[in-house]
Amino acid sequence: MSNADKRTVHTDALATLGTIIDEHQKRDAIHLAVIPAKCASEVLRPGQHVRYVDGDAIGLYPGEDDGIGIVDPFLRGPVKFGERFWLVIYPRVITSLRHVWQHPGIPDEAGTPKSADSAAVAKAKARVAEIADSLADSGSVEEGHGYGEEVPMTYERLMARAGVWLAAGK
Repeated sequence: MSNADKRTVHTDALATLGTIIDEHQKRDAIHLAVIPAKCASEVLRPGQHVRYVDGDAIGLYPGEDDGIGIVDPFLRGPVKFGERFWLVIYPRVITSLRHVWQHPGIPDEAGTPKSADSAAVAKAKARVAEIADSLADSGSVEEGHGYGEEVPMTYERLMARAGVWLAAGK
């Protein structure tokens, strides 16, 4: 950066994106958060403002202001019902950006609550592993794919069985 260039390490373009700029702005580069979305309207146009609900993008009508971003403005044609596209999140509204981003209105990809304490999660995983070990030590085993072999209980098997149990709604 030359001495005449007064820009900081933080981008000037991101601070002014979405506004009319003046002649003092210089060339810059920015990061924008994107999320894959499915068109839940009949048709969405590139750059159209949308709301996001459970993975679906729904076009906003004039005057509505509960949008989260816009349809990929670089598309060369409309997005039809059911098609997937990049939804570009409005600038300056995300709470974190490191190529993996967070937004208060969208759950994390892993489904992990944003407030989850990683130490508490590690402690819980360790406890489940202890339980699996105690089941293995007590002789608790599974039948291995119907071939008569016995498979010792492990953390992974216990968690998989818990997932099946939850999915069955019991």
